[in-house]
Amino acid sequence: MAAMGQRETARRRGGWRPQLLLDERSNSYDRTTTLPRLLPHWPGDLADPGPDIVRRLERALRAERRKGRAGQAAYDLERHIALVHALAAERGQTRSARRPTP
Repeated sequence: MAAMGQRETARRRGGWRPQLLLDERSNSYDRTTTLPRLLPHWPGDLADPGPDIVRRLERALRAERRKGRAGQAAYDLERHIALVHALAAERGQTRSARRPTP
């Protein structure tokens, strides 16, 4: 039997919860520092908040989910959580940008 990692052991004991990590980071999203770490880009690509960034984040999240479900060693839970958080924040920004002011 293979040795369990620390995360797996903690998860089995009930001490490791990804939702807590998401809740702690909910107010700390900074577009200028987070997006360059998550998406490959050219200078100026990430300046415009819009549907292109949301599509790229969705594509990256799908790829990360595939890695996780396949059990690949390249899967990174922290990146997965960061992608979920960034996608939610970017969707919120694009929705607020489309709303007309009363």
